[in-house]
Amino acid sequence: IRDSDGGVVFSVEDSGPGIPEEQRPTVLASFGRPDDETREGTGLGMSIVGAVAEAHGGLFEIGDSRLGGLSASVVLPATIVVESHRADRGEP
Repeated sequence: IRDSDGGVVFSVEDSGPGIPEEQRPTVLASFGRPDDETREGTGLGMSIVGAVAEAHGGLFEIGDSRLGGLSASVVLPATIVVESHRADRGEP
């Protein structure tokens, strides 16, 4: 999906338990996990996605899904999209 500035938004939504709003900053940090002991994982996935998005001038956002669970979106600015397209075509 293109955003209003011409960038690209990649989003994933699910209908799972989601992450409470007050715990979202925690899960965006390295090794951060929700306070739910039943969840699996190391707490690295979301921090890695956030770091990659930021390294490309973008951002990573999490919120509530329309399906009842979590929404996760990577937003890349238009400049990155244009530069990548030019590189694919061999342009400077």
